Amino acid sequence: MASIKSLIFLKAHSEAKMALDNGLVRFAPNPHHERAKLALMTDHGKAAFRSAMAKQRRWAKRLAEGLSVDTIADAARAVHELRQRLEKG
Repeated sequence: MASIKSLIFLKAHSEAKMALDNGLVRFAPNPHHERAKLALMTDHGKAAFRSAMAKQRRWAKRLAEGLSVDTIADAARAVHELRQRLEKG
């Protein structure tokens, strides 16, 4: 049975290959590691990232519309507490 670390590596490798195949990244030598390459965003990748972040900002603004800062802060605290509990098992 594959370890979690191996599965994570395979998923990351698959995602990096997909990004490479779609022209979002290019690989470059890594001066800090002999075998691992650096994944660097191409101009196309940077443009795609900016576009995705603009869409995310609009989505987040619509999602929070009409909610007070206190309500959002309470929700953030609750989610943080739930995450800690989930991580503890």
